[in-house]
Amino acid sequence: MQKLDLKVTQVKSIEFHNNITSNTQIKLEHKYSFGMKYAPNGICVGEFSATISDKNNPDMLNLEIKYNGQFTYPPEMQKKDIHMTAYDMLFPYVRAYVATITAAGGMPPMTIPYIDISDQPLYHMDLGDRE
Repeated sequence: MQKLDLKVTQVKSIEFHNNITSNTQIKLEHKYSFGMKYAPNGICVGEFSATISDKNNPDMLNLEIKYNGQFTYPPEMQKKDIHMTAYDMLFPYVRAYVATITAAGGMPPMTIPYIDISDQPLYHMDLGDRE
């Protein structure tokens, strides 16, 4: 069986603005971006970005997180399978960070919804040899 192994994760950046005042209603908007970069040596890096903001006033509430995971994969594993599996492996980490950051920011923890990417077009970038 083909196996994708998560070796390390890293928060690349977090930006959080919470300008909500009491009795303020917000309507959340979620945007995700996920990409993979491949090296020929069986290593790839998944890059997950999430933005959660108030749909009508992003200056009131805005959270942006960029999160990476480095993986190893067997040469016979298809890139589409790597891409989807890596997304599924990194999503819970991003979800946990969003919940923790919003709770620490003095508001109820936000749980971002899962989005199934299995029917989305995939784009691949070859990193070449990495030292």
